[in-house]
Amino acid sequence: MIKQHRSTSATQDPPSLVHSVRALAAGLAVLHFAWGASSATVLWTGGGDGVSWHQAGNWLNNVLPTAADDVVISDVDSGVTITIVSNVVVQSVQCSASLSIAGGSMSLTKGHSHVEGDFTVAASRSLTVSGSGTTFTGRSPTSVSGGNLYAKSGAVLELSGMAEAMRTGGYDVVWQAEGAGSRLVLPELTIMVAFPGGAWWRLNASSGGRIELPALATLTNGWFSAYADGTGSVMDLSALTAYQPSRSDHYFTLEARNNGSVLVPLLTDGRDTVLALRSGGTMPVGQFTRLQRVTLDAVSVAFSGLATVDDTSLYLENGAVLELPGIVEVTHTGSFDVAWQAKGAGSRLVLGAVTNLVGFANGSWW
Repeated sequence: MIKQHRSTSATQDPPSLVHSVRALAAGLAVLHFAWGASSATVLWTGGGDGVSWHQAGNWLNNVLPTAADDVVISDVDSGVTITIVSNVVVQSVQCSASLSIAGGSMSLTKGHSHVEGDFTVAASRSLTVSGSGTTFTGRSPTSVSGGNLYAKSGAVLELSGMAEAMRTGGYDVVWQAEGAGSRLVLPELTIMVAFPGGAWWRLNASSGGRIELPALATLTNGWFSAYADGTGSVMDLSALTAYQPSRSDHYFTLEARNNGSVLVPLLTDGRDTVLALRSGGTMPVGQFTRLQRVTLDAVSVAFSGLATVDDTSLYLENGAVLELPGIVEVTHTGSFDVAWQAKGAGSRLVLGAVTNLVGFANGSWW
């Protein structure tokens, strides 16, 4: 099934153009017959309101695309925004216009997809790209303010037109790459701004997936977590230099486990950072000068740059070892509990040079 774009001009198309379009349609029809009825190319005509994905009149033969279809929206200016307001599943989409996921979600399951115009994922909405060899590329200005992004089962989702991401409401946001070969790539993103009033911005690389944010320098406001779990899983935060919370209860969690890797070599001040390194996980830690909390599970690492553990909770388990020979005095400065714990056979927390512990006078426990 193939559908040509309906001209919005009052003049008729020249005969040569009509002949070319008919020839293209005939050729695609032959290909569709060869592929079988399970796969179809569905063309946008804009014959309805010209902007609604869900209005049948905008598609040739008044038939909406289905999960078995490849969608082509061509010869539509990028200044026109086509809007999705409920769940959409198609194999792929080629779009010359701008595309907005204003409601529901979009799932792409096969082949190569791209949007030439602006691409938007509204708050609490989502784009999922799944399947080996499945790709989605957005290169024009992109906004995913509070939108969820998923690359799964070997798919690649790349948004190169976005320099800033901002969450505007009190709900969790998830960006996830799951499965070997899966990649979520935002190469120009430099800052992420969370919502200060609640909820998390979660970056999850698992089962061999990669989240690549190589230009991201700053996280600000709210709660963030970055997690790499499983062989080949990578969280690339290699340019990150600052986490800037706007409230005292905000914090940033970093965790690597099961041969997953978190790349964060330039972040040095971890005053509001909670770090967990579990069996098999890798993460550079020698650059940190301070941290809010450290959990080591079945690993032994050297925090060579750690100048203080004032107000830092330390948890060791399953044979983990942490030695901090350069710490002489430790001071607790706030009304919150601080815990130092070594749990399980072989677990050791060693601060051999400490001569003085100073608690907080107005409450809380050490």
